[in-house]
Amino acid sequence: MTSVIKHYKVASKEEFYGLPTFPNAEGKKYTAIVTGANGITGAHILRVLAEAPDRWGDIYALSRKLPVSRVDGSINYLAIDFLASPEDIAKQLKEQVPKVDYVFFASYVQAPPKEGLGLWSDAVEMERLNRFIIGAVREASMNIANGLALYAAIQKELGRALEFPGDTLAYHAEWTALTPSARNQILNISDGSTFSYGKFWPVLAAIHGIPYGTPELNNAKFQALEMPTSPPPRGFGPAGKVRVAWTFEAWANKSEVRAAWESLKVRHNLAPQPDPFDKIQDIFGLLDGEILGPWGRSLR
Repeated sequence: MTSVIKHYKVASKEEFYGLPTFPNAEGKKYTAIVTGANGITGAHILRVLAEAPDRWGDIYALSRKLPVSRVDGSINYLAIDFLASPEDIAKQLKEQVPKVDYVFFASYVQAPPKEGLGLWSDAVEMERLNRFIIGAVREASMNIANGLALYAAIQKELGRALEFPGDTLAYHAEWTALTPSARNQILNISDGSTFSYGKFWPVLAAIHGIPYGTPELNNAKFQALEMPTSPPPRGFGPAGKVRVAWTFEAWANKSEVRAAWESLKVRHNLAPQPDPFDKIQDIFGLLDGEILGPWGRSLR
C-alpha cells in the first residue's frame, strides 16, 4: 500500500516562530472544552481556537470565575469550580455542554499554604499534586512511565537492583565526551529538557528503595541487534545497530517476573484488567525502543 506524505507550512506570529498550520476543515466543525481558561495556557489556547472559526464551531471556556476580558469568537464561558464534587461538576457539564470532541485541560490545583507560612511555602506540595496524570488512559501504549514503574516495582518485589539493559552509548553519549562545548553538560536532543537516563536511573531506584545498576561494561555479555530499516532514518549510511545486555521484553516474559506481578496485584488489590502482561510487546517492547538505542536522545 502506497503511503501519502502530506506537507504543511509553518508560520510565525508575534513572538512565536515555526507554528504549524492546518488545511481547511472542509465544513466539519469541532466542539472543544478548555479548562483553566483564565490561566496563561488556557487563555492562549482559547485565542488560537477562536482564530479558526471554520474548524472550531463551539468552544466552552471553563474557569472558577468568569473572566473580565473575553476573547472574541464563538466562545461559551462557564463558571465551574473544579474543587466541587465530581458529581456536581458532571451535572453542570451535562446541562451546559451538549457534546464535545476535544478537551484541552489547562487547570491545576492550588494547594493552600500551611497556617502562618507564606504563599510560596506550598510550592513543593503544588508540584506533587500536579505532577502526575498516570491512569487517566490506562491502556495508552505510547507511555514508557507505565513500563518503567512496573519494572521498578517488580525488581523491588524480587529483591533485585534496578539494572540498566543498554550500553554506555544509551546511558551517556560518546560525542558529548569528545565535544569540548559539551563538557560537563547534560543534553537532551529530543525536547530540550535536562532529562537523561544517567540522572533518572538513581532517582527511580530511590523512589522504590532499591539499589541501581549502571550499564554493563563486559562486551562479551552484549548482543548486537541490527535495525530493519535501510537506509536508516538519517537517510544515509548503514543500518543502525543496538547493543543490549538484555531486553525489557525478555525480562517481562520470565516466570518469576509474572509471579511477582501476581503477588503485587493481590497485595495492593489492583484491578485485574487491563493486565499489562497481556500486552508485553506493547509495553515493554516500547521501553526497549525508547531506552536501548545508542543514538541516545537523552545525552549526558
